[in-house]
Amino acid sequence: MTRENQKFIEFRKSLNRTYRKANEIPFVEIKVMEGELSKDDTKKLIADVTDVLVSFFGENLRNNIWIIVQEIKTGNFGVGGQVIGLEDIKALQAGKGNLEL
Repeated sequence: MTRENQKFIEFRKSLNRTYRKANEIPFVEIKVMEGELSKDDTKKLIADVTDVLVSFFGENLRNNIWIIVQEIKTGNFGVGGQVIGLEDIKALQAGKGNLEL
């Protein structure tokens, strides 16, 4: 089993524990750096996350799944006491950066 498959299974198990109560609806909040995603990227992210949740909860809940993508302005996010910006994230994604914490 790949690491990604294991992460997905762990994610599904956590959802199972979180949304067992009958009156709860799936709610996902995703935070990204401002400018990291285009409008099309955001639409695809919302659709893909919704599809994953539907695969777990069933098609009948599709219209009750809430996804919020919130952009964080550069300078308003920090790790280990350091301010982290979009350029830092892009460098990490490209394998060129390293957060010195």
